[in-house]
Amino acid sequence: MKKELIIAGLMMLTTASMVSAAEPPQGPGPEGCPPPPPCCHKQAPKKIDLDKALKLTDEQKVKAREIRMQGQKEIRPLFEQLKSKQEQKRALLTSQINKKEQIEMIDTLNEEISSLKRQIHEVRVKNMKEFESILTDKQKKTLDKIKMESRKNFHKHHKQGCKPGPRPCPCK
Repeated sequence: MKKELIIAGLMMLTTASMVSAAEPPQGPGPEGCPPPPPCCHKQAPKKIDLDKALKLTDEQKVKAREIRMQGQKEIRPLFEQLKSKQEQKRALLTSQINKKEQIEMIDTLNEEISSLKRQIHEVRVKNMKEFESILTDKQKKTLDKIKMESRKNFHKHHKQGCKPGPRPCPCK
């Protein structure tokens, strides 16, 4: 009963903090400084139109769309659960409950979050395999080349160990 009250209170606290949270400042930084550059990437790579790059037939396009829609149906509830667990974890981190209970509850949430991430990954892998099953051998080779190029671009444009969040003003 006590844990249920604590969890209910934490959920109310999370909801209240989300409503009252201010939007991050946009535009120039302090004293007219330009906004700091994003630290994780230099420039967003160009989006690739797989339909054109793989030269999909109309039938393949319809099947690919069905596969995408089915994947979205499967993933959406998992993402909602993941978001909820992450919000609960954030609320726990700022709560004033006993540290031992806090650690136990956070450990439980971390396990649930990891499980949800694994499930999301499995759905994505399954969807990719389904998509690849509708391709010809030539299209599969083209897709492999696109994947390799995307990986190269990702590592080229993203720094290792970069963390999202507020960044200091570059003028200081």
